[in-house]
This record gives sequence, structure tokens and C-alpha cells, in this order.
Amino acid sequence: MYYKPTHGNTITTLSRYTEPFIKASITAGKFEHNEGALKRLGALLTHHLNEPTRWQPADTIFVPIPLHTERQAKRGYNQVAVLLKAGLAGTDFRIYQLLERTKNTSPQSHLARADRLSHLKDAFAYRSQKIDWAAIRRVVLVDDVSTTGSTLEAGRAALRAHLPKHVEIQLLAFAH
Repeated sequence: MYYKPTHGNTITTLSRYTEPFIKASITAGKFEHNEGALKRLGALLTHHLNEPTRWQPADTIFVPIPLHTERQAKRGYNQVAVLLKAGLAGTDFRIYQLLERTKNTSPQSHLARADRLSHLKDAFAYRSQKIDWAAIRRVVLVDDVSTTGSTLEAGRAALRAHLPKHVEIQLLAFAH
């Protein structure tokens, strides 16, 4: 099984990108328009939800890291949203699009850590939605791959300013 969770300082990851199956599935989903490969990876989240976690459908919502509208139009879908839908299928967990990618950043795979951080400055904006925040205790912000954590950290910063103080933001990646 490829489910090998790690809990870093701020980011939980479900598997290792160095696993050939994981890398091939993410690459196929992102760059070869293979949604089926992403749906198979959704099983990592399903497995994680079967572990003892504090996450409960009544007080936890999931938020995918968004693509810029131009990149999503070219790809036809957001790979993180596909992963989430597959991983949460058959549960009562909810997915909300609380972030918008306002800056059309180039892919980060060839950037150094410092460049990634500056590259994502002001890349996300909060999208207000009708949510009963009194019932929500945590938002799980999700990305497909986390190398430096800069994308998830930039997303968290955009969310934090708009969420009630009692809401915890947890960061999750399918691979690292």
C-alpha cells in the first residue's frame, strides 16, 4: 500500500512522491489529462479518514488549492478537486472553493524554495461563501504535492484573515 502518512511541523502528507506509482499517477493526472489516475489516488484520503483523526463531517470542511482560471481551462479540471472528490466519496464531508488563484504563476517544480515563496505572494484571494462558521472547527486545505509547503502556506495566509479565530486550518498534501 502506498499510504505512508507523515506529520511534519504544519503539513500532513499521505504518501511519498518518490514512490513510482504515486509520481506516475500525479504526473498523469496533472500533465496527461488522466483523471482516472487521480481518482485512484483518492484512496489515500479514504484510507486516512479511516484512521483515528479528529476530523468529523459536522465540523470539518475541505478546501482544494485552486488553479488559475487559465490553467484550469487548459487542463479541464483542478487535479486537487478530483483527488478530494474521489477520497471523500461516500462520506458526509464537504468541499468548498474558498480560495481563488488571482495570480497565474508558472509551475514551481523548477524553482528554489526562496523563489517559490516570493512567487506565490498574493497568489490567492478568499472567496466568501455561506457557511455556518459556528459549527465549523477546522478547514483542511489540500494540495496534491508539497515540496516546500509554500503553496499551502500561501493559501493558509489568504484564508486566515477571513475565518473566525476558533477555526483551525490544517494543511494536507497527497504526496511530498
